[in-house]
This record gives sequence, C-alpha cells and structure tokens, in this order.
Amino acid sequence: MWWAFASAVVASLTAFGIAVFVYPWQRSLDRKQQMDGELRDAYREFFACIERVTVVSVVEDGEKSIDRIHSAKAALNRLYLTSRTGDFSKEERLYRSAIAVFRAAQKHKRLSNAYETEEVALANVSFISDFADALNAARIRVLDLKESNVKPNVTTLHVSRQEE
Repeated sequence: MWWAFASAVVASLTAFGIAVFVYPWQRSLDRKQQMDGELRDAYREFFACIERVTVVSVVEDGEKSIDRIHSAKAALNRLYLTSRTGDFSKEERLYRSAIAVFRAAQKHKRLSNAYETEEVALANVSFISDFADALNAARIRVLDLKESNVKPNVTTLHVSRQEE
C-alpha cells in the first residue's frame, strides 16, 4: 500500500516540477521562436519592398511608385517593432539609397537609356553596397551570429569585386 502512495507522491512532484520549471521555460522559448519568425518575415517584406522601389518603380508612373516607397517605409517601421535591438542604421541607409536610385531614374526616365546615366549608375553602386550591409546586418540579427561569422553573400562579393 505504501508503494502506491510513494508512486503517487513521485508522480505529483514530477508534475509540479514540470509545471513550475519546464513549462515557463518552454513558453519563453516558444515566444522567442515566434518573435524570430516575425523578424524574419519583417526582413523578407522589407527587402522585397526595397527591391520593388528600385527595380519596378522606375518603369511605373509616379503615383504607384510613391505607394511602393510608402510600403518600404511601412516595412522598415515593422522592423523597428519586431526587433529586440535598436540599431537600424544600415537598413535606414538602404532605404535612403533606394529612394536615391528611384529619384535619379525618375529624373532621367524620359531617356531610353536611363540606367546608363552617370547619376543613376552612382546611385546604383551606393545602393548595392548598402544592400549588402543591410543584408549582412539582417543575417546577424536573425541568425544570432557574430559579425565575424557572417560569410560573404553574392551581393557582398559583387561589391568587393567592384571596389578592386
């Protein structure tokens, strides 16, 4: 009879230990994973909006292009809300760089070779560099990497070749 009582006590203490220690830890882990997923989604949206501003908006009319710029700003704001860190200088620089490409291309839009003008070319070089910096910052933030562990991606390799 005392075996039944002892096994009931052990089962109760195990359940109590799980409820007190394991469940809150698991819940915080789930919350962190959910926040990391939201941050990945926010970065995915931000980079997609930035690409639309620089690539697609150049051939569209001004009103649709302005909507794309507002979408990119909204995506940047979503990054502010979902991240646990506060330094978004690289993402902000990328946003400004994308707008500079857009403005330069709009200025020369009437030309058939707008992308071949020096102003647009310089804006594109700056944009590619800023894109690489922001992308690496996103990889560090989302993947919890140290800056020294981030390997060059296609964009950063492109930028380093241009600088040589």
